[in-house]
Amino acid sequence: MYIIGLIIFAILIVLFAQNCFEYLSISKDGESSALTVGGICAVVFMLAQGTFFDVWSNFGVFYLFWLVFALTFACTRNGRTELERAGGTANYNAKTASIDIKTE
Repeated sequence: MYIIGLIIFAILIVLFAQNCFEYLSISKDGESSALTVGGICAVVFMLAQGTFFDVWSNFGVFYLFWLVFALTFACTRNGRTELERAGGTANYNAKTASIDIKTE
């Protein structure tokens, strides 16, 4: 049963890295790129520290890892959506739902 969780976790990490590096290759905004790089560094650091020390028993670290993971992922998805709306070169096949509210 543990191997299934490890495989799913590895797939999540690979998808996270792929999403972040694809966004960095098309991003033109320095601030969102810096946030993405910071998120990548935080996730990599926590994974590296988790291989040598028992940091995952502390629930604060555990929740912080998933919070940084989710916020970085959301930042890259939001940045891609904004690039698409602005007519940028976001060439990916993600299906995002968007609602445009026009007030007139």
